Amino acid sequence: MRQQRTVQANLFDLFAGHEIGRELNTMSQWLDEHRDLLGLVARDLSRCAVKATGRQGLPAEAVLRCALLKQYRQLSYQELAFHLEDSASFRAFARLPWSWSPQKSVLQKTISAIRSETWEEINRTLLANARQAKLEDGRATMFLADMKNSGITVERALDSLDTCFPGGHGVVRFENLRVPASDILGETGQGFRYAQVRLSPARLTHCMRWLGAARRAHDVAVDYARERHAFGKKIGEHEGIGFMLADNEMDLHTARLSIWHCAWLLDQGQGLGRHASSVAKVISSEAIWRVVDRCVQILGGQGVTHEKIVARIFADVRSFRIYDGPSEVHRWSIARHILSSNTH
Repeated sequence: MRQQRTVQANLFDLFAGHEIGRELNTMSQWLDEHRDLLGLVARDLSRCAVKATGRQGLPAEAVLRCALLKQYRQLSYQELAFHLEDSASFRAFARLPWSWSPQKSVLQKTISAIRSETWEEINRTLLANARQAKLEDGRATMFLADMKNSGITVERALDSLDTCFPGGHGVVRFENLRVPASDILGETGQGFRYAQVRLSPARLTHCMRWLGAARRAHDVAVDYARERHAFGKKIGEHEGIGFMLADNEMDLHTARLSIWHCAWLLDQGQGLGRHASSVAKVISSEAIWRVVDRCVQILGGQGVTHEKIVARIFADVRSFRIYDGPSEVHRWSIARHILSSNTH
């Protein structure tokens, strides 16, 4: 019959001064308080007809603890086998007999026998415990996971309308991705605050980027309007074209001023600039779209081909009304601000 537990002295006091040692000690205590998980793992091993493997066998508790080590430290089976042989703290956590270390084949055979349903129960219990200990309260936390991780798969690149971002856009699948505590960015539960801090400046970079693109399209259209002749004079001298150029100038100026105003507010330290950046984003994205659309019209046939850069700019700026929040969401946010503010 498979042994479930190995009784062993606690050696974590030797590593109490190291962050990983403290984390392993906390996790070990948590496992001791949730021994029901051992039964789930033991049943999985029996169901898969995994026999006591190795010279002395690997108890269900050691299998569970080794599996959590692999998940926590994002290790391959070969790396896990090495660390279990080399690291006294890892061995203490796994509660392995001191005279024996499991080989890669043993670890792979036993850990892979743990069913996905059991992993779900383990993770649910971990999350419930974290919330009870106020380590996790439902707030967002930022992580930075290595793209080489086996739990991340880039399935395909999307054929999108815009081409202005290096690498484009992709469909990414996350499956059984285990993110260790060492991958946390900043503090636990502060992810939303970090996102808000960089939100307005990042939003303004989009506004500035596409304002520059719109200005370039406008310059191309102006040059064309000065050179192209139709009906006895330069097309820029016809009101139909001249008015479009004038409208471009006004839209570009309005967008530029809204960006400058938001940037000025941020420089003054007046909050996170969320309202001002929403206003700037809607004004800029829609004004820029109108500008580039007029440029295409002014260029005529050349505006819808790649003879000029304007066609590419046209395709790129259309996405701006969606990226970083569609105009409708920003209008909703602006309206909420108006209704809740005492300054109107």
